[in-house]
Amino acid sequence: MKVLVFSNKNKDTDFLKTREIINYLLLKNVDVVVDEQMYESFSKDNVSCFHELIADTIDFLIVLGGDGTFLTAAHNFYKYKIPYLGLNIGRVGYLTQCDMTNYYLILDNVLENRYEIKEKTLLKVQIIKNDDIKKIIGFNEVVIHRGHALKMLKIDVKVANEFMDTFYADGVMVSTSMGSSAYNLSAGGPLLLENAKCFAITSICSQSGIMPPVVCSDDDMVEIKAISKDGLPFLITVDGKGQIEVNNGTSIIVSKSSTVLPVIYVKQENKKLNHILKAFDGYIK
Repeated sequence: MKVLVFSNKNKDTDFLKTREIINYLLLKNVDVVVDEQMYESFSKDNVSCFHELIADTIDFLIVLGGDGTFLTAAHNFYKYKIPYLGLNIGRVGYLTQCDMTNYYLILDNVLENRYEIKEKTLLKVQIIKNDDIKKIIGFNEVVIHRGHALKMLKIDVKVANEFMDTFYADGVMVSTSMGSSAYNLSAGGPLLLENAKCFAITSICSQSGIMPPVVCSDDDMVEIKAISKDGLPFLITVDGKGQIEVNNGTSIIVSKSSTVLPVIYVKQENKKLNHILKAFDGYIK
């Protein structure tokens, strides 16, 4: 068996936890491959360096970090269709399977093929201005935000080619079920269960609460047009990674990507979801 390991050095000083995972895999006679940026930090006798030519020989990918690290790994490797296993050494870790306290139990189950793979829906984001089309893959959400513009944006939303609403807000986002527990939830959007085949459309600081959160099928195409009243550029961000500056007249088309993200799950109590639900129950009371 061959496993690719991707870790966040900012979360794992000197890769101490990563070395623990790698040593455990080596004891299980697993061939370990690491990301190119990590390779110089490890003994060449124990690990090899990832290259796209060996991608189809990788059985699964272990991501060590938090949700941000998981998303970075997703953007880096999704095109190879390698199943992901997240081990949380970050702050939230909603996208990860477990933390370091019981990683060996999870790894044993995976190494012995006692797991399932769930395919996560990805966003296909098209940014269209005249004849120029920019395409981006998203995992959590795409956010249209006023950025440095002084006034709220006027936002038009269509779902499945049907006009839904016009409203004024700082912005709007379209989230997958995987991303619904992140920025979407903080902005007052709905928490979508992991098997939900839908998108959440959530406004950001809408005027007078005119635009409520909306859930639509992930088979629907969402079209968003925003107008900056003072003519200043506004911003598009996908998964919080970089900003694309756009102007009035730009259309943002969001739909389900034909590519999916395979994520490994070992059956256990969903403690992270329970924690979120209990937190909201306490807030409501």
